[in-house]
Amino acid sequence: MGSAAFRADDVAAATAEILEVVELATRLAAPAHGRSVREVFLMWRVAFLPGVLMPASASPEVVKRHFRQYAHALERALDR
Repeated sequence: MGSAAFRADDVAAATAEILEVVELATRLAAPAHGRSVREVFLMWRVAFLPGVLMPASASPEVVKRHFRQYAHALERALDR
């Protein structure tokens, strides 16, 4: 998600593309018992995002702000 997020100019458009790619990847990885896109998002949010967003993180504020935007946009899209 990180690479996709930083290559796109439009958060909304990139969010839709990220969700589409993750959905395809989950189907290809384990078609019989694949994870849902929501499960993948939750794993990303729990396993990766805290390391970027924690106050002690070495990530620049612009990176933190960018990842927060994507986390919120992805969550909103998945709640629809």
